[in-house]
Amino acid sequence: MSAINNAFVTTLEETLQQATQPDSRVIKAATNKLNNELYVSPEALPSMLYILQSNGSEQIRMLASVEGRKLVDKHWDALDVSTKQQIKENVVVIAFSEASKAIRHQIAHIISAIASAESEDGKPWSDLVQLLATASTDDNNVPGKETALFILVSLLKTGMPELAQGITSFIELFSKTIHDPSSLEVRVQSLFALSNVAEIADEFIDSQPQVGGLFKATIPAMVDVLKDVMAANDDENTKEVFNCFNDFLMLDAKMLGDDIIGLLQIMIEISANTQIDEEIRGYALKFLLSAVNFRKNKISSKKLGKDITLVALKIVSEPVDAETELEDDDDDNENEESTPSRLALRLIDVASTVLPLSQVVGTIFEQLPHLLESSNLFERRAGFLAVGYAVSGAPDFYSTKLDKILTGLVAGLKDTEILVRLAALRALAMLIIDLKDLISVHYETLLPLIIEIIDSASNVTIYKYGCISLDGLIEFMSIEGITKYLEPLMNKLFHMLQVTTENPKLRAIIVSAIGSTAYAAGTSFIPYFAKSVETLQPFIQDAGNVEGLSVDDIELRALTFENISTMARAVKSESFSQVASPLIDSAYVAITCDTSRLREAGYIFISNMAKVYGKEFAPYLHNIMPQIYSTLQQEEITFGGEDDEEEFDEANAEDLMDKVQVRTGITLEKEMAAIALSELAFGTKELFAPYVEESVTELSQQSADSYGMRETALASLWKVVDAMTSTVLEKKQYPKGIPQSSYVPEQISALIQKTRDLSIESLASEYEFSMVCSVLETFSNLISKYGAIILINDGDLSSLEQLCNELISLLKGEHLCQSLDDDELEEDEDSSEMDSLIIDSALEVLVALSEALGADFNRVFEPFKPLVLTLVKSKDKNKKVSAVGAIADIAANVKESNPDTDEMLQLLLTCLQNDKSIEVRGNAAYGIGILIFNSANDYSSAYATIFNLLSKLLTKVQKQETSAAIDDEETHDAVNRAYANACGCVSRLALKQQASTPLNIVLPILFEHLPLQTAYEEYGPIYELIIKLYQNGNEEIVPYTPNVIELLSHVFDKEQTTDKLESESTLGREENIDASRQFQAPGSKQHVVELLKFLESKFPGTVSQNAVLAKYL
Repeated sequence: MSAINNAFVTTLEETLQQATQPDSRVIKAATNKLNNELYVSPEALPSMLYILQSNGSEQIRMLASVEGRKLVDKHWDALDVSTKQQIKENVVVIAFSEASKAIRHQIAHIISAIASAESEDGKPWSDLVQLLATASTDDNNVPGKETALFILVSLLKTGMPELAQGITSFIELFSKTIHDPSSLEVRVQSLFALSNVAEIADEFIDSQPQVGGLFKATIPAMVDVLKDVMAANDDENTKEVFNCFNDFLMLDAKMLGDDIIGLLQIMIEISANTQIDEEIRGYALKFLLSAVNFRKNKISSKKLGKDITLVALKIVSEPVDAETELEDDDDDNENEESTPSRLALRLIDVASTVLPLSQVVGTIFEQLPHLLESSNLFERRAGFLAVGYAVSGAPDFYSTKLDKILTGLVAGLKDTEILVRLAALRALAMLIIDLKDLISVHYETLLPLIIEIIDSASNVTIYKYGCISLDGLIEFMSIEGITKYLEPLMNKLFHMLQVTTENPKLRAIIVSAIGSTAYAAGTSFIPYFAKSVETLQPFIQDAGNVEGLSVDDIELRALTFENISTMARAVKSESFSQVASPLIDSAYVAITCDTSRLREAGYIFISNMAKVYGKEFAPYLHNIMPQIYSTLQQEEITFGGEDDEEEFDEANAEDLMDKVQVRTGITLEKEMAAIALSELAFGTKELFAPYVEESVTELSQQSADSYGMRETALASLWKVVDAMTSTVLEKKQYPKGIPQSSYVPEQISALIQKTRDLSIESLASEYEFSMVCSVLETFSNLISKYGAIILINDGDLSSLEQLCNELISLLKGEHLCQSLDDDELEEDEDSSEMDSLIIDSALEVLVALSEALGADFNRVFEPFKPLVLTLVKSKDKNKKVSAVGAIADIAANVKESNPDTDEMLQLLLTCLQNDKSIEVRGNAAYGIGILIFNSANDYSSAYATIFNLLSKLLTKVQKQETSAAIDDEETHDAVNRAYANACGCVSRLALKQQASTPLNIVLPILFEHLPLQTAYEEYGPIYELIIKLYQNGNEEIVPYTPNVIELLSHVFDKEQTTDKLESESTLGREENIDASRQFQAPGSKQHVVELLKFLESKFPGTVSQNAVLAKYL
């Protein structure tokens, strides 16, 4: 094989020439001959390299270089040793002698492929690296230096094991060549080489930390290379350099250390520089986006969040073209836009979620007065957009600033500049999504303004966002609020539908607003239901036929389906039944049609029907369930190409991502199908049993393998568990403690176990915050609802142990979702609301376990105790509030079995005495009352101290109440909760040791702070104390009988209002209505009624003359 077969070379050369002809038939024939006749022979490789070296046509040499790379993989092993050696010697010569840079690069790939093949055979190409290293520093041959470095880059990409042995030498070499003054290409390729070296070194940085130091030292030079390629307007290399820097963000922290700060600062500078091309600024902003996600701890500890936020605000404040902004009606692909302004808004969105509140949201609110009051319309626009984009990361903080936010928004909606009004509308729409009821209570101010904007809109984008804001505002209005506007609002919406006949996109938003009106109004919507259906039904006629329909027409049809089903939930089954049959038939047509968006809408319709009809909807299951299974089996990711069996060789593997198609529409459809399945199970209960096995199989598959709906699949699976378990076990009616045998039937136990195993397995490897929170929330809810069976089967504690290990990891901040960034975070750093949420979610699972296990929880709690106590002493207020609340709730659940009462009591007393936060002190008060009430120990000697501390707490709370803004919802809630916790604490102490309680001091203060405004569970000990005092004939309570009557009149009136709300509200809207109940302790309402009868007998007329209370006698 060492000699070249001239005849073969000639045939191969001629065929290559034919493959370059501008004739598709000739090309096809040549390609067939190459693949089926010539490339099957090992002779093809040396022959191709001979052509590469000798042919005079650059086009043929380029083709030969590309094909030669493929042939190495195919035939290298078949060549004899002599031929291999000859090829290795020649190919390096060819690389350095080739005139074309593009071909030299392809030859580099051939060399690296040969080196990789030799490495796999255990025969490394030993002299290659030294040869290239020497050539890369040969100042007499600049093109040779460039070629040598490109080949080294290509070699390093292979990741051959032997390369790791010389990693230090590589860094030392490239740290020299990156300063080469003779060639920008040499410096660029040196940077690329260092990037590949870093990837290799990252694998063993722990054992060789000195490598990190060497690499970090090269970062300033790499930044200089970035500046050089930008100055040279080298767009291709500029993009690649940015890609390398993005890759650095994924390296171990020891590879970068504090030197990453320099990278962040140069990116901030580039992104802010309006003299630089927008595309390059976009690269810098994308780097910052990635850095915020993957290096949040470093950014937080170095306080760079503020700098990033300020530059984002500066970019959003840059002038925009008004015409483009107002014509940009299609925002569906907004997240894919790469303009600096939109990327800066995305940066604000992400940073507000993951970085400390003080650095991002706090900075925005510091700048807000300047921005909103600026004479520069673009700065005013930026202020509103920033407020809108940051809300998702800090909704709790926003609730403390509502007064200022709304004042600014109202001014923005009235602004003389249309771009500012548009920005204010967009901000309002985003605020409503996250603040819902908190914004909607201001409907009297906002609704007229929005209607006025819609009526006067001369631009379709303004009209659109006006409608979106109207839709959102209406959806979360109270029944009382919406009924004031219902008639004029519905007339307005019907009119808007009539005048927008040419714009299906706007009509779709208006249809959504009609659905939102129904959702808010509940049964008050019944008078408008018939006309609404009559008006909307034409949009869904011939539901499955989309011929001639635009995307917007299809969206209108889909939203009509969805919103008619929302109306059904509002008006309930009796009213909806008049039109149900044809609409349900249309929904079935929708889920069986060929259009994904309509199938998605059909599933939403079915979900709502399950809520409306419950078990009555079971007859439809046999038709619907097969369609749901079919939908769930669809692929979310497809690969392009005509032949599914096509083998992607390395040449086209580089373009593999271009062939990948993520079908987000299919993912959404599958999510809605999974939700529909779970709602059908929950609605039809035991009648769903025949479908459980296949449903679990399909949902389990999606939970494990889906690209985009794992969270939905797992949540739906648990809802099926909930539905089936509820058929055999009533809520909270389970045996406390660790069960030694199952207390549910075997089939349901097996269903729970399968779902539990999936969840714990998912939790262990999950990096998405939302997924982790979802799993934790599900565990806490269902453990509380059904007890230890959710985690323990027949005494097997392995699942409980696994879950506890994950909870420990979360509470330490070491879980995967918390530690993608391996930089250390300073202990006193304030956290994002998302970080606090995940700690709170983990603690809620502990609380649920204490409720389910009772006294058996004590041994589970032992490893958690130091972690929770550490959180109580944290400098982060939110974490401290959660931890103190968790201790109190755990104490309430384990009751007299608590072995840590003394330690917990001392800790909570310290919090009550010293903490600055009324939320922490309020939770501490609650916990102190719980601990003392449930303990067998006598703590009466501490009563005077506790009452004194409670008095100081009330004084502090009253000051905060007085100084809080009217719309500061969070502070008012904290105030009311602190009052409730203090009242509950005093009542429990008095119940435990009445003799140690100065009733003459306690009772007037207690009644001064009644009725409660929140935390109604604290009424339990209050009722109990009042009843006990009357039963025992205690004269201290008698003067307060009018106060007692006033209090009970209030709570019974409130309870009646809650009953009315529950009966009139849209199905599913008031899911948390139990929290509004005034009688939460079992039997407490009956005991209070007995008290009313006693009071009427002892003080005739006191109850019978009260309009609210008389009916209970």
